[in-house]
Amino acid sequence: MSTISKRLKSIIFLNGSLSPSVKDSPFLQRGLPIIAADGAAWGMKEVGLYPDIIIGDLDSLKSQNEHEKIFAKSEIIEELDQETNDFEKALRLVVKREI
Repeated sequence: MSTISKRLKSIIFLNGSLSPSVKDSPFLQRGLPIIAADGAAWGMKEVGLYPDIIIGDLDSLKSQNEHEKIFAKSEIIEELDQETNDFEKALRLVVKREI
């Protein structure tokens, strides 16, 4: 394991397509907190992953019915600030929580 991977304290997913093989990532096997930047939560769900935290303006998350039920175990943090994108919001969260 590399020095960088030993220092990782969380994983951030951004919106986009995911391969089902992502579930086999050694990073995910470490049990680190998984953070989804808003719409990434839906892509994760498609491959059978669920984030610990979802953060952003939640426009993508709320676009689907029953998102609260589907992600009931996820902490959902709504930040309406439109001056920063959801990735920046996720980065601020990991710095603030030291994860």
